[in-house]
Amino acid sequence: MPRIRPDAWLACAVLLLVTAGAQAAQVRVSGGWIRWLPGNGPLAGYFQMENRGNEPLELVGASGADFSRIQLHRSIETKGMERMIHLHSITIPAGATVRFKPGGYHLMLWRRHDLKIGQKVEIRLHFSGGVDIGASFRVRAPTG
Repeated sequence: MPRIRPDAWLACAVLLLVTAGAQAAQVRVSGGWIRWLPGNGPLAGYFQMENRGNEPLELVGASGADFSRIQLHRSIETKGMERMIHLHSITIPAGATVRFKPGGYHLMLWRRHDLKIGQKVEIRLHFSGGVDIGASFRVRAPTG
């Protein structure tokens, strides 16, 4: 089996970091907010994401220190009934903006502790290829 020179490993690592940085730079996340609800049930997170790049991006998950679990969800209406479905990924087309809003795409957030209205929390959005983007979310009253 051929041996790989140490400088080749370094070049590969640098290329991966540059590629990840370029992918991260093409994503803009804005307007992040979380709908606060009383009790211990899950909360919903909303925002908009703009893909400024020339290639589609695939959002595959999210995480945050204030949450034990975060899932990608979508609300859909079928025969007059609204239901939520768990998604494993969401594609953001090249040059497009996708809005995560009530009645559509959203994050389901299982909190580790109580959050306060007005509090700001950080969530990491995970994309295929190992790219992560940090975003700030403000906790709002149930009416949004």
